[in-house]
Amino acid sequence: MIITEFRGNHFEIGEEQGKIYKKKGLNLDKTKVNEQILDGQLKVYKKHYPRFLEELKGVARGGGFIERKILSLFLTREIKSYSIKFNLKQACTIFGVENDNGVFVGRNLDWIPATKFWKPASAE
Repeated sequence: MIITEFRGNHFEIGEEQGKIYKKKGLNLDKTKVNEQILDGQLKVYKKHYPRFLEELKGVARGGGFIERKILSLFLTREIKSYSIKFNLKQACTIFGVENDNGVFVGRNLDWIPATKFWKPASAE
């Protein structure tokens, strides 16, 4: 396993990641951007996690990628793939909150048909 340490602000760290993605051959030529999903995701990230957007802008610059394609890859890929796989019009509800106590990530599993009847062990 290769472990790489990055230093700098979110944009600078993203630039370093972008250089690595480019070196490893990431090719976004065939990446299609779903503008509607991306615009919806951008609203959420701008409000709740703008530092990640700065990181992704750095990835685009560092790798010489089109920014909208990088944003689409990182912010819409899971939504698009599950929507197609399960023929869903909507998918994935997930959020994160950061405060002095750390980071809390919440995820709703009802968008995958297989989890429709799943109940956590504590609910039984």
